[in-house]
Amino acid sequence: MLDEEERTEEVLRLGDKKGPVQVKRAPLPPAPELAPRLEKVGGVEEFDRRSIEPDIDAIMSPGESGSLGGEMDWMSSEEKKPVPYGWFVLIFLLVVGLAATSAMLIFRSSSSDVEVAKQAVVERIEENREDEAEAEALVEAIEENLARYIAADSVDDLLPLVRDPERVGPLMEDWYARHPIKARKFEGLGVFQPFDLEGRLFWLITCLVEGDDSETILMEQTEDGRVFVDWETQVCYQPMAWDDYVEKRPEGEALDFRVYLQTDWGGFYSHEFRDEETWGVYRLWTRDSEEYVFGYVKKGSELEEQLSKLSGANKGYPLALYLRLRIPEGTTSPRGVLIEEVISERWARVTRLTGE
Repeated sequence: MLDEEERTEEVLRLGDKKGPVQVKRAPLPPAPELAPRLEKVGGVEEFDRRSIEPDIDAIMSPGESGSLGGEMDWMSSEEKKPVPYGWFVLIFLLVVGLAATSAMLIFRSSSSDVEVAKQAVVERIEENREDEAEAEALVEAIEENLARYIAADSVDDLLPLVRDPERVGPLMEDWYARHPIKARKFEGLGVFQPFDLEGRLFWLITCLVEGDDSETILMEQTEDGRVFVDWETQVCYQPMAWDDYVEKRPEGEALDFRVYLQTDWGGFYSHEFRDEETWGVYRLWTRDSEEYVFGYVKKGSELEEQLSKLSGANKGYPLALYLRLRIPEGTTSPRGVLIEEVISERWARVTRLTGE
């Protein structure tokens, strides 16, 4: 059983010169839900599966209100224009700590060391002032980009604002032929959360939009300080509607889908995939749909080993993966598909077409 400190966290406020002051201890929020509970499969009762360490895809899956979970709501509801205070508070505390420590050193040092210590304090404070300026510039760049992105009403307006425009341009044309663009009004920023994905810096941001509670958007920050929206993740791009894929079952064509994957605990082996010694089986579903398919992969293959390791590392909980799927021609399996490739180990496709 957890003790008092493990069940709660400190609530701090900025004090005077003495630094942060503990106000009280508040209860920790519950862990967020990664994916909806599954129904019975093959007569086997499913259990309540919850994520231990949610990834970007789990956070970006909206709850009932379409907003992030309560553990992300660290901004005051009374604040009209939320900004990433955490960044500036850390810088402030760092500067205060450096100044206090250096002041003590100056007081204890001999007169011959005073000027050297003073100069060190000045240089460190100037460095942190530059960090604060960079943070402010980043916020301004994100606000400008998102304001234009939210207000865009054409693919041409969106392309300069998104990652990898050469590759996603045709995908945008396809997507918006099925989902018309709706220009909206940007109202401000909420939560900032950084992610290091394959050596690239990304920000998961709550974007406040007029008429909506919030919208979660993933953005990449390039080395030169520019920021771009990860459009594919934001709309959860699929080559066709998942429900249509399950119902119409287009045979022979390999299609790339963003899905949740979990080992099929009931072991659904049937039709062409009845041989348990040959096939590994996973249950696949996606966001905003109750439909599912069974994904099969040959046992002993590199792909089967990769999926097994990923599933094992996630303790059997659902994984958000970007997979290439194909329905074999002439198949008689009503829900069976072949898993041909892991495009990405998350819904975001980090590698750019240009290889940058």
